[in-house]
Amino acid sequence: MSKSRVLIFGAGGMLGRDVVDVFSVSHEVFATDLKNVNGSIQLCDGANLAQVKKVCKSFRPDMVINLAAQTSLEFCESNPSIAWRDNVLSCEVTLSEARKLGIPYVFISTAGIFDGLLREYTEYSTPNPLSIYGKSKMFSESLVSTYDNGFVVRAGWMMGGGIKDHKFVSLIVRQIILDSSKVIHAVDDKYGTPTYTRDFARGLVQIIDSAPPGLYHQVCHGSASRYEVAQEIARYFGPEIKVNSVNSEFFEKTYFASRPKSEQLINFKLQNLGLDVMNHWKISLQEYLPGLVEEICIRNGVKVFEPPAGIEPTTFALRERRSTD
Repeated sequence: MSKSRVLIFGAGGMLGRDVVDVFSVSHEVFATDLKNVNGSIQLCDGANLAQVKKVCKSFRPDMVINLAAQTSLEFCESNPSIAWRDNVLSCEVTLSEARKLGIPYVFISTAGIFDGLLREYTEYSTPNPLSIYGKSKMFSESLVSTYDNGFVVRAGWMMGGGIKDHKFVSLIVRQIILDSSKVIHAVDDKYGTPTYTRDFARGLVQIIDSAPPGLYHQVCHGSASRYEVAQEIARYFGPEIKVNSVNSEFFEKTYFASRPKSEQLINFKLQNLGLDVMNHWKISLQEYLPGLVEEICIRNGVKVFEPPAGIEPTTFALRERRSTD
C-alpha cells in the first residue's frame, strides 16, 4: 500500500522540523517553505497562488498542513501588511487548493487569540486578540472553520526545533551558554502553557487519524510563568545560575506588543476524546534541553555542557510513570 502524501507549508521553522520528521515515518512528505530552503525543503510561497497550484498539481497531496506564519509579535506590529499576507493570505490560498481537492487541511494557531482576562481557556472560550499577530490568526481560524474537512490546532508557548528555536527557552539557554550569563531576568506576571514541538507533532498524527475535523487545543500539561520556565532551565545548568523575577515593564522596550496576562490553554476536547498525548511541560523541557544545548554548543564552537548528575534519569522516570498511568 502506498503512503499517504502530505504537503507541508512553512516546514522550515522550529515546528516544521519535528512535523516533517514525525510524519515522514508513515507518510510521503513534500516539505516547502518561503525561506529556509535546503535539499529537503522546496521553495513555495503559500501566498503565491501560482506556486501553490503548481506544487499541488505535481505532488497531488492527500493532506495539507499549514505551518507557515510570522510568529514574532513585535515584527507583526511593525509590519502589519507582511503579517496579514503571511498569516492570512497564505492560509486562504492553501486552503482553497485543499478544498478543491477535497482533502484534510490542518492549520496551526495560537493561544495568543485570547485577551487573558480568564485564567485558562478551552476550545469553547471566546477569542479576543490583543495583537496584530493574534488577530491575523483568529481571522485564519475563521476561514478554516468554513471547511468541513478542516482542522485548527492551537499551541501555547512553543519550545523545540533545536537550532531553529528562537523562542523563550532557546533565548535563555543562549544567554547562559554564549553570553556566560549567571543571572537571568524573567517575567513573572504572564502565564501560559509551554508546548513541546516533538510531542505536538506526534499528537497531530493522532488528531488527523482519529479525531473529527474541528478546533483543538494541544499544549503540555501544567501552566507556568516565564519566570518558572527559566527556573527550570537554570536547575538543569546548576545552582550557579540565578533567576530574578521581574514584571513585564522590565522588557517593554524590546517586547512592546500587547500580550495577554494569561495564555493558559486546556486540552479539553483531546482529553475527553482520549487523544491527549502531551506530557507535563517540565518533563518535556528536560527531554528537550540536552539536544538543544548540544546543538547550540557545537554550532558556536563551545565545549558541550554536561548537566549535573541526576537530571536526566529523574526526567525519564517521570515520563515513564506518566506513560503507564
